[in-house]
Amino acid sequence: MEQENSFLKSRGAANIMLLLTALLWGSSYSFRKMGLEHMTPFFFNFLRFLIAFLFMALLMMILQRRTRIGSGKRDLKIHLIGGFFSGTAIATGAAIQQWALLTTTAGKVGFITSLYTVFVPVLGLLIFRTQVKKQIWVAVGAAFIGLFLISANKDLSIIPGDAASFAAAVAFGFHIIIVGHYSPKTDGIMLSTFQMFFGCLWNLIFALLFEEGNTLAGVSAGWFPIVYTGVFSIGVAFTLQVFAQKRTTPSVAAIIMSLESVFAVFFGVLLLSERMTLMQTIGCAFIFGAVLVAQVEKKKPPGRPEAIKK
Repeated sequence: MEQENSFLKSRGAANIMLLLTALLWGSSYSFRKMGLEHMTPFFFNFLRFLIAFLFMALLMMILQRRTRIGSGKRDLKIHLIGGFFSGTAIATGAAIQQWALLTTTAGKVGFITSLYTVFVPVLGLLIFRTQVKKQIWVAVGAAFIGLFLISANKDLSIIPGDAASFAAAVAFGFHIIIVGHYSPKTDGIMLSTFQMFFGCLWNLIFALLFEEGNTLAGVSAGWFPIVYTGVFSIGVAFTLQVFAQKRTTPSVAAIIMSLESVFAVFFGVLLLSERMTLMQTIGCAFIFGAVLVAQVEKKKPPGRPEAIKK
């Protein structure tokens, strides 16, 4: 039993959790596209964020009973503020993605959205004036080349859904920055619960304002994509990420989670029979390369090894 517990706390187990996280995120694009066959984009997002919120709220209550996290008015206020801003950002990105899935493939949406890892340092420069590593600009250049190759038609025009996926990547970049700002001051599970609540609320508001035609029969027909993307790709995947990132290095975590884009293409082929041209495949390679280059870190000077947290 002790050996099993030590393995669960090891880097190897953490990396396996992150790989499963990337798989759950990558596969979600195909299931979200399936959900559009039965309901409108905002309404579908409302339902999956609602399920994710209920899942995270249940998890939060269980953890509160055991550890008493997030008690007190001050804690509640900072979680609400952080949840509002992060929930707004994630709802924006998810809504743009869902619209993009109406006009382009799940695999392409997944690959283009993965560029958020490249945009985070650039957004940090624009907002906080933080220093940007030189290889980030190489990654940005490779990202734009990849975006062009994966998206351009014969007349060199860009498919609207691909351009929307690019905008979604920027929105998720903002989400990462917001979470990075609030996560040191908050509990991860509680912050996620509140961001799911506000993500659910925003999608409900826009579904009521701009969409119609959704029916109970449509919800019944699309129940599996709703449950899968709500529970597994949000609830379970986020929980795995939270626990895993405490036991591995940020650079390794980012590289493993960037495999989300590869899984997006794999499940698009497997479940939706999607195909890519040679030029689009080369574009995916450029984008994946850009994501990997953005994670490269300088080696520590000799004699000063990085401390390993137990």
